Amino acid sequence: MMQAGVARRVINNKTGRPVQGASVDNVADSIRDNCEANALLLSNGAKSVLFVSCDVAGLEADIVKPAREAMGKAAGIPARNVIIAGTHMHSGPSLIRTNYLKAIDREYIERLHKWLVELAQESFRLSWFWLALARR
Repeated sequence: MMQAGVARRVINNKTGRPVQGASVDNVADSIRDNCEANALLLSNGAKSVLFVSCDVAGLEADIVKPAREAMGKAAGIPARNVIIAGTHMHSGPSLIRTNYLKAIDREYIERLHKWLVELAQESFRLSWFWLALARR
């Protein structure tokens, strides 16, 4: 039997923080729309895969590697089975150095890491919840 778990987290940055856009000194002065991270955990009992999309411009390896390891541990699956992608938006937090003056928002990266681990835990819990309901 296939199990599935889904989860969603709002991953907005704080106002006053650097924005990814091409300008060097842009900062967020408001939040018009929520940025989200969405997860889908699929398991056939023998193997599980966690797919995650984040509303960010992109994610560098130094962000993704520790996140995948922590998320895999949280969901009880190998880190190699955690797939994380950015939706490539330019009005979100500054995570990619687009020029040598562009600030990377390390404070945001720490919060994002925590949110992604929570997302993995929730998708795992919900996959078991739906399996328990299906067995009734």
